This record gives sequence, structure tokens and C-alpha cells, in this order.
Amino acid sequence: SARSVATIERYVSTIANAHTLANLPDPTRTAYVKGAYKQFTRGRPASQPKQALRWEHVRLALETLNTGSLTRDLRAKAMLAVAYSTMARRAELVALTVERCHLDDEGEGTALIYMSKVDREEPRFLSQEVVVHLKAWLHHAGIISGPIFRRIENTGAIGTRTIHPQEVARTLQRIGRAMSIASEEAWPSLRLGAHSTRIGAAHDMVAAGIDLTSIMHAGGWNDPKMPRSEERRVGK
Repeated sequence: SARSVATIERYVSTIANAHTLANLPDPTRTAYVKGAYKQFTRGRPASQPKQALRWEHVRLALETLNTGSLTRDLRAKAMLAVAYSTMARRAELVALTVERCHLDDEGEGTALIYMSKVDREEPRFLSQEVVVHLKAWLHHAGIISGPIFRRIENTGAIGTRTIHPQEVARTLQRIGRAMSIASEEAWPSLRLGAHSTRIGAAHDMVAAGIDLTSIMHAGGWNDPKMPRSEERRVGK
């Protein structure tokens, strides 16, 4: 069956990483594989890389997002704030529960994220600004235990089940469309995906002078390829 360019890119990257980890020559760099890749992708639409959602955009959305649905806006803002702050992958984000969040008397907190790709748990700092939006959603939804990011039923009622991981990307895309309509100058049209907050946080960490090893640890990356690419984009 036909495969998209993005799927083939993912296969090639996986093969390359596997050989690198095994200290073996990377077969994807050979002329044969490169030629086959070019032939396969010729005429097919190229995949569009998702763009970084940096703190300046996150903060603007947290301050001004208003789509007319209070329930959806509060969930979207809590999800956006927590996703950026924790650098969680979408599956890790939707797995977050009230019991795994610890909020202190100072208005700050931590979220314990199970980082599935590297099989470890890591506490992630939640600033006062992030906690405000997290608490606003939990209070509005009446959530005191269990999943934090829950489905909103067609009736408008808040369900008991967690959202599907794909809903993270859809939520970010809806935020992007709404913000671009409201203020295209302040919020340009961005190609957003579920990991745009991870990429944006990596950008901001690079710009702040944080070293590559720390960024890899914060984002749960075993391979320095992605954070190093963000380092080059920011211009360090």
C-alpha cells in the first residue's frame, strides 16, 4: 500500500537511530538508499514540519483566547500551559492525573510525567502562571481526582474519560486558528502539531543559553538530533 512521505521519513529515521545505537554504519546514508528515497518521494507532496510554539505565543493565548466556549477555552489553556511547561509528549500529557500533580502553598507545583520513550518518571515544574490555568480548568470541570484532560461530550458535559492523544494536536490547531483570526500580527499562522510546545520550549531553552544535555534530559530525548537542530535554528 502507498506510504506518505512523512511515514517513509519516520522509517528511515528509525533505521538510522537503531544502527547508531548499535554502533553500526548507517545504511540510510548510502547512495543506494538515498537514490531509492528520492525516486520514491518524487512527485509526492512533501511533509510539512510542525512549527515551534514559543512562550511569547503561549502567553498571548493564555491571556486572550476566547472562542465563545468557556469549557473548551479553559481546557485548551490548561492543556497548552501544562504541555509547554512539562515538554510532555501527547500520550504523556493525556495520561496526567490529579494525583500526579502536586501544588504548593506558594501557588507553584510539579507534575510527575512518565516519559514513555525513555521509561522513566520525571517531575516537571509548574509556574504560578501555569498553575492558575490548571486550577481554573479543574475547578470549572469539578475534577478532584483521576484524568485531568477529559473529553467534552456533544452535550457540553465534561466526561470521565481522558481525551485521545490525537486531540492534543487538534486542540493546538484550534487555538492557532482562533488566535490568528483574532490577531494575525501578534500570532502569525503557524503549522501546529502535538509536539509544537515541545519544540517551542526547546527553542526557548536554547535562546536562554541552556546546554544541549539539559535540553535532552528535559524533553526526554535520547538522540541529540532534534534539540541540536533547534540549537541551529535559534542561531547558536
